[in-house]
Amino acid sequence: AELLDEKLMGGCETDSIDCMIRIAKQLGATQLLYGRVAPRGVRFGVALKLIEVDSRIEKSWVGDVVDSDPSLQAAARDGYAGLVGKVR
Repeated sequence: AELLDEKLMGGCETDSIDCMIRIAKQLGATQLLYGRVAPRGVRFGVALKLIEVDSRIEKSWVGDVVDSDPSLQAAARDGYAGLVGKVR
């Protein structure tokens, strides 16, 4: 599911924790991991958030600015591992 679509259907205008938890529950999820890739000139930055639905704990991870597909993928893996604790 695309997060933007879920936000529009749920009437969410922001990434507030209440809105994200509502989306997670609609998806039947106990956790919601989402993020952004933002251009910075010819490079990119990666920011991820993980929300634990039941406890309402929100964790954030911001990666180093990366400049290629392999390093962008590596940053996403590092962020996932940093938030979830393992990489599949």
